[in-house]
Amino acid sequence: MKILAVGAHPDDVEFGCAPILIQEVRNGHEARILVTSKGEAASAGTPEERAQEARDAARIIGAAIQFLELGGDCHIENNTANAMTLAREIRRFKPDVVLAPHLGENQHPDHAPVGKIVRDAARL
Repeated sequence: MKILAVGAHPDDVEFGCAPILIQEVRNGHEARILVTSKGEAASAGTPEERAQEARDAARIIGAAIQFLELGGDCHIENNTANAMTLAREIRRFKPDVVLAPHLGENQHPDHAPVGKIVRDAARL
């Protein structure tokens, strides 16, 4: 089984579903993390530091990681261009399971749009 976990920022996947990914990798499944920004607007750590932390975490999880530019931290929009960009990555990896941020608007402003982009991209 192939699992794709998508997060808006470095650390979103780690906080959101790392235990699931670790368990599935230990069970012999393949996991990939796709991060749609480098946390450029963060108040703790530079984008380079945050990206490196995400790469380190992916290594510990046992997952591959990729960064995908969808406009940058706090500038990610749910639009057709971003959905098509993500759809290309989904088609390349061909996951059996896709994990994404919740669609609710009760969190960081990038999370819901990324969840909607993932939903749309998985259907394209």
